[in-house]
Amino acid sequence: MACIESVSPVPGKRTVVVHAGDSRYEIARSTAEELGLHPGLELTAAVEESLQEAAARRTAAARALRHLRRRPRTILEMRRHLEEAGFQPLVVAHVVDALCAQKMLDDGDWAAWFVQARLARRPTGSLALVREMRERGVPAALAEEAVRKALPPDAELELARAAGRRRLPALGHLDGARARGRLFRFLTGRGFGDDTARIVCGELLDSEGPPSLDA
Repeated sequence: MACIESVSPVPGKRTVVVHAGDSRYEIARSTAEELGLHPGLELTAAVEESLQEAAARRTAAARALRHLRRRPRTILEMRRHLEEAGFQPLVVAHVVDALCAQKMLDDGDWAAWFVQARLARRPTGSLALVREMRERGVPAALAEEAVRKALPPDAELELARAAGRRRLPALGHLDGARARGRLFRFLTGRGFGDDTARIVCGELLDSEGPPSLDA
């Protein structure tokens, strides 16, 4: 029966390398301690299975950390990323739970980051913001709370005005009714509510009207 030949700490990391027969496993040091691994321990089927799972968890955790370097992720995004990389459900669940416990994955924090990042790029209404976050797995309550904090009603109306003003030059060739309909659809498409879109259409088109292309 094969035995574990060595358990060697990896310098600068919280992992150890376990040599057993022709196999080499890099696993978390804490896992090695929990399993009671040491040179001479018999490599039973159960021990080998535990080593394989521990090595997969370490590999998945390393991949998850690399995925987080580019930008924050939702829990669902991370789960899908690891599943698409071929990791087994139990491994994925273990890594995601560990990241959540360390606050490296937090849908509430992600929602706050997302709203600020999206609004910095272009005026967007609360409906669209919540919809996008829900599509990425953020619970409705967290998505709506993030929007309420970043975009109170007065601020959302001002964003809609800004978006509408930028759209006006493209409406100069249309008559009043068609310009109003086009602007209304543009604003609701950006996620602004119907009432907000009507207010902005009235303000911009009744007071200013679309600029003429001949002006």
